[in-house]
Amino acid sequence: MGEGFGGGKTRYTECNPEEAGGAAMDLTIMLEPCEEGGYHVWVPALPGCHSEGDTEQEAIAHIREAIHLYLQPDEQTLPGPPARAVQLAL
Repeated sequence: MGEGFGGGKTRYTECNPEEAGGAAMDLTIMLEPCEEGGYHVWVPALPGCHSEGDTEQEAIAHIREAIHLYLQPDEQTLPGPPARAVQLAL
């Protein structure tokens, strides 16, 4: 499931089409042991998406929930002129 690499961090790539509403989504998560015990986990592709757990399995379950919350649409209306989506080809 995971690939180990230097620094005590482990990279996991997970995909679960059922939880993604039928669409597959691959995300890499970084799992790092904490000095005080437990694990810190974050998603490099989703800035600010972090969690933790006492075990690797708990940390992964927590980050899975954090990812779902992170990707939910924000119902809050922001002040200012309405925004519009523009695609930019590079």
